[in-house]
Amino acid sequence: MTMLMIVDEKAIMAHVGASRLYLMRNGEIHQLTVDHSLANELYLAGSMSKEEAAGSRYQHVLTRCVGPQESVSVDALLFDLIPGDRMLLCSDGLSNDFESSSVVANLLAQPKIMASPEPLMQFVNASGGADNITAIVVETLADTEWVSDSEEKIASLRNNFLGQKLSVRRLLHLLALTTLVNCAQLCIL
Repeated sequence: MTMLMIVDEKAIMAHVGASRLYLMRNGEIHQLTVDHSLANELYLAGSMSKEEAAGSRYQHVLTRCVGPQESVSVDALLFDLIPGDRMLLCSDGLSNDFESSSVVANLLAQPKIMASPEPLMQFVNASGGADNITAIVVETLADTEWVSDSEEKIASLRNNFLGQKLSVRRLLHLLALTTLVNCAQLCIL
């Protein structure tokens, strides 16, 4: 299950399993979810390469999912939206066919993607469509009245040694926990 709730300029993601949430911001694609599969756990632990995990028989063995247990640990992320953000929520039936983030970027960059699922259907058919597929595309309007300072905050964190190597997913998580404070430069002699 991957859920997205939007209230004004804020988005809240809740995630368990192998469905995914992608964020396209300023033409760049960011996967905001982490697959809860045994193959991905082995990749994160350093026991498999990314390529080995993608082709592994453990790719569909879920380590966390809704249903079998009475309770489950849910990944959650609160983040600011900016005008023009485009998000794709999709089942692994679609994301398994994404060879790279550029494939997702090309699909989400198509102007008619918001009006029709045709580009996604064409991609699935060309890829073989071996699994059930669910996809939802959400876009924040470019002429939205609110303007978030999220980009400025992310840039500030990226320019800081603490945030230089963090993914956008991690930076968004960090933003939800921090307050940006502008300070005068201090010079010590």
